[in-house]
Amino acid sequence: MQGLDLAFKLFVDPGDLVVVESPTYTNGSATALSYQAQLLEVPVDDEGMQVDRLEELVQQAGRTPKAIYAIPTFQNPSGASLSVERRRRLIELTRRWGSLLIDDDPYGRLRFAGDDVPSLQELADGDPLVLSVRTFSKIMAPGLRVGWVDADPSLQQLLINAKQAMDTCTNLPLQRVIAAFLEGGHLSEHLTTQRAAYRERKVAMQEALAQHFGDRARWTDPEGGFFLWVTFDQTVDTEALFEIALAEGVAFIPGNAFSPSKFFPNALRLCFASSTPDRIREGIARLARAVDRSGLSS
Repeated sequence: MQGLDLAFKLFVDPGDLVVVESPTYTNGSATALSYQAQLLEVPVDDEGMQVDRLEELVQQAGRTPKAIYAIPTFQNPSGASLSVERRRRLIELTRRWGSLLIDDDPYGRLRFAGDDVPSLQELADGDPLVLSVRTFSKIMAPGLRVGWVDADPSLQQLLINAKQAMDTCTNLPLQRVIAAFLEGGHLSEHLTTQRAAYRERKVAMQEALAQHFGDRARWTDPEGGFFLWVTFDQTVDTEALFEIALAEGVAFIPGNAFSPSKFFPNALRLCFASSTPDRIREGIARLARAVDRSGLSS
């Protein structure tokens, strides 16, 4: 989050156009809005941001974006990953417009299926227009609250100065813990364990959804990361469903939370990363009871 805040703070002025995916990570778009950006939402499908639509929508807007905010790998909330072809095209458009491409990549090392895809940083070959934000909180432990930014060296002092104005420095003991963990060569084995666990949990959630919802909903099939994106027919209002689900003892995030324009009233995000398969199965059963109680779906 601080990496995103630094990017928007340093490079976005009030009224600037900022492209975001739709749906997108709520706190990412909220950070852009906190610096008074004007957001342009671009749809996401199974191959990530629809980059052809991006070009069309920018033309319709009549001005080029100051920044493009993208979560290219195992996107939050959809789980989708931007295809290589779209990654290359996105970088081309970034260069044409002179925009900053903010590459939010918390989940890229958590692939448990499919083939690796080159990162935006790799494809851009050091282009200073690409600024990547990453975190140990997703790949090691959420309580660490330590991340890093991959940016052009010419930006280093500017980023350091801006960060020091926020908090002086990140928690030093935890930085040393992480450094020792990495120096000891433990990250690779840890990631292997995490990937296996997350794959098992994703499959358990998909199987439970198929059992309880059948053709009443559809959901994504990510090859890594934390999330499934579930879409019901138009009769289901997931914001109304939320309170009923809480009463059943299960929680989710309604789809409209991931769109500043509230384009997803009948969708929701589920997280499979933090629960065991048994708890996931119980959670989906409770969600199904909530939908049945709501009378919102037949």
